[in-house]
Amino acid sequence: MQTNLMGILFGLNRLYVHHPAFKWQKHSLEAMKIVPRNTFNRFTSILLNHPKEGVRELEEMIQEVNELVETEYLLLDLSEVIDQSLFLRPKK
Repeated sequence: MQTNLMGILFGLNRLYVHHPAFKWQKHSLEAMKIVPRNTFNRFTSILLNHPKEGVRELEEMIQEVNELVETEYLLLDLSEVIDQSLFLRPKK
């Protein structure tokens, strides 16, 4: 999921993905102007914290990235994508 979010962020920032490996993630995020707050640390915490906390943080990041896309591309309707992603998530 983080790779997908990074792909969206690269597109939003109109940056070429020269190397999508996680070891370059911090450098890539620093070059971006359109990103959720504290993105690198939050991505790191998703993998290192308790899974429940990680999933919660990941869901918040997904929502924030969706909001960034909607802000940047006003004519793009993400409602169906958002509804589908909410449907697929387990309740617990």
